[in-house]
Order: sequence, then structure tokens, then C-alpha cells
Amino acid sequence: GLKVAPSKDKYIALFEEGIESAHLIVAGALLEYFPSLSRIPTWLPGTSFIRSIHEARKATADLRDIPWNDAKKQLVSQSRGCSEQYN
Repeated sequence: GLKVAPSKDKYIALFEEGIESAHLIVAGALLEYFPSLSRIPTWLPGTSFIRSIHEARKATADLRDIPWNDAKKQLVSQSRGCSEQYN
């Protein structure tokens, strides 16, 4: 498995950021039903929620992808070490 640092661990930080943005997932359904909303510039007044939804989507994707990719890299490096050990 992945090792967790005693303090300031990147995986824990990803988890906390993902949990904080979880409430925006429901608001993200607005973009699914009204896709034209995602084309509105976020600099317009009253559209900051769209920027927040995009940030929440990125945070949840990072929460899913970063630990997964790190675990895959770790498994590959461990399997290389085992195969070199037996050669």
C-alpha cells in the first residue's frame, strides 16, 4: 500500500480537499442539465459558482487519480525489483 507521512501527507490533503468540495457535486448537476452554463465566462458577476464547480471536479478527479497512479507506480517499481532480484 501507499505510505502515509506522519504530518502534511499529500494523500490526506487530497482527501480533505475532495471532502470539502463534495457539496458542490450536487451543484455540478446544474451543468449536466444546462450545459450552456459551462460556457458562461466565470469573470461575470454571479458566476463564481461555476468556477467553484470546476475546481470541485478537479479536486475529486485528483482524489481518484493521484493515489491510484502512485500505487501503480509503486507496484511496477516493486515488481521490477523482484524480477531483477531473481535474475
